[in-house]
Amino acid sequence: MKEAKDIREKIGGKENPDYANTLEDLAIFYSETGKNEEALKLQLEAEKIYKKALGEKHPRYAQCLKYLAEFYLNLRQFDSAEPLIIHANTIQKEILTNASRHLSERELSAHTQLFSEDLNLLYSLCQTNNTAQNSLVNTAFDNALFQKGFLLMASQRVKNLALTDSASTMQFERLIAFHRRLSDEYVASQVDPKKIMELEKKVNVLEKTITRDVAGFGEALRQVNWKEVKAKLKPEEAAIEFVHYNFLTPDWTDSVMYAALIIRPDWEEPKFIPLFEEESMDSLLSIHTERNVVYANALYDILDRGVSPVSQSLKTLYQLIWKPIEKELSDIQTIFYSPTGLLHRINLGAISLEFEVTIDDRFETVRMSSLRELVTPRELTIQNNDALLYGGLTYNFDSIGFFSSNEELTTQYLATRGSSQLKLSQNNSPTKRQDFRLLRYSEREVMKLTNFLDDHGFIPIIRKGFMGTEDFLKTVGAGVSSPRILHLATHGYFFDDPPSKAEKVLTRSVNASENDLVFKISDQPMVRAGLILSGGNYAWQGNDPIPGIEDGIFTAYEFSQMNLTNTELVVLSACETGLGDIKGNEGIYGLQRAAKIAGAKYLIMSLWQVPDAQTKKLMTIFYSKWLEEKMTIPDAFRSAQEEMREIYETPYFWAGFVLME
Repeated sequence: MKEAKDIREKIGGKENPDYANTLEDLAIFYSETGKNEEALKLQLEAEKIYKKALGEKHPRYAQCLKYLAEFYLNLRQFDSAEPLIIHANTIQKEILTNASRHLSERELSAHTQLFSEDLNLLYSLCQTNNTAQNSLVNTAFDNALFQKGFLLMASQRVKNLALTDSASTMQFERLIAFHRRLSDEYVASQVDPKKIMELEKKVNVLEKTITRDVAGFGEALRQVNWKEVKAKLKPEEAAIEFVHYNFLTPDWTDSVMYAALIIRPDWEEPKFIPLFEEESMDSLLSIHTERNVVYANALYDILDRGVSPVSQSLKTLYQLIWKPIEKELSDIQTIFYSPTGLLHRINLGAISLEFEVTIDDRFETVRMSSLRELVTPRELTIQNNDALLYGGLTYNFDSIGFFSSNEELTTQYLATRGSSQLKLSQNNSPTKRQDFRLLRYSEREVMKLTNFLDDHGFIPIIRKGFMGTEDFLKTVGAGVSSPRILHLATHGYFFDDPPSKAEKVLTRSVNASENDLVFKISDQPMVRAGLILSGGNYAWQGNDPIPGIEDGIFTAYEFSQMNLTNTELVVLSACETGLGDIKGNEGIYGLQRAAKIAGAKYLIMSLWQVPDAQTKKLMTIFYSKWLEEKMTIPDAFRSAQEEMREIYETPYFWAGFVLME
């Protein structure tokens, strides 16, 4: 390495980024071998070169600051490391914000993953350094808003909004081209400040034009910080962003930790409160393989918070999630919160505080995809009183029934293959897979709701049997206003993160996924979660799609491409499989995220296999309170669960559904 450094110096001089890169490599080597002082000295030299040669917007400069911060941490110089972490993070956020305009969903997902890895250092330092400067915790809160609120939601929403008409689409395509060129200039080996300035000016002018012409575009682009969240809170309200991260110290660990970032209107700044290690929660969630009455009772600890019915060796949900933050919320009435990771599988309000007293008995809890929505709420103008309901679907394929349900498909179209088709099998001879079965109560559910909605001024459209096709669902919101209600009573699916190549080798399963469906092994979480619609069993068995018609496997990614900007409520009344039993970096958040990207204001979905009869009862009560008693959707849902709780003591029958705003 020293020899390489000398060669780089001779060829390009000491002001060349390549020379700085060699210094950085040598610094990392010194750090790995315990020579921390030597590492710090070389990295400081590299930082000066990068800053002069590439500027402060270059990703290599941000990476350099991150390494420099790590070397300071190795020397336990926290005060020197913190401003560097914050500076590097600011650069990375700006780069990602610009990149989100032109990257594909897959590309943005990969960059977001890298950004998340860098956040591990930020969150870990908040946990490690109890005397962390307020600026570090503030930055952590802003990053949670950015990651969950903008990267995972708003960036795709921006693209969806821009496609509302042909004029804005053309403008947006120009904007994408400018951003792509600007991104190339930012990362060029020879930075041209004049060219960057010209491109930035063009981008700003075009974004202002689109913001003026496309409703909601400006709000979707907007960045939000913790001060704005605090300003939206009323007295006796609090907001919590839950985060999870790989815990990093100078010594590497494999622990995934969870923490709560809390803000109240009477606090000067947010607080960072460590909660638990993911393994503890995973053990609690995995103690029962069946998501049944025993599972729900044990998980929500209906007997006594001190003695868990699951196992006395495991901590309860109260001990893991609530106890660490309880004192910070003692005089609060309303809690807005955004879950993360395994917390997507938890109904926070159903957690027992003491015998027969839950969190929802003491507080009004409002579950949100991101606290960003407190600052940029979805403004909804009711365009119609249409209600589209799917239920009683026929999942097995029958050519006569299925083709007759696709009346809009001509013989000529059936002979072609749609460009958006997803090939589900890796080969033509997949192993046998279990079929999805008819859900009889789902038909009764939507039929009863149809009559009820009709009595209250709605225009219900019911799709059952072979009529509940993916083809029809994809026409929703295309060129016309989306329905006010979209109610989907069907099966859902989800899969864990696929194993890495290294994991396959370690488990001697290199060819294990040869016959797997592509949505099972995809590295895109939005493909590994979805809903099964009419005729879906044919594709689920691994057969290639029939030319000209959709396959009936409605992925979360496809869901996210819909235009539901005029939809007030989406209900995913998915039975039998449950919609929360998944590990992974996003889990069932794939479907939650999809509905919010599509533009729906409220989403109701299940966390486990709630029995058909009780599901129908809960939905009937909810719609009655909303439409007859004129409650708001959140109040109607909360009241319906309270009524169900009076009828059924066990959480299994009333805590399985959650409302996401």
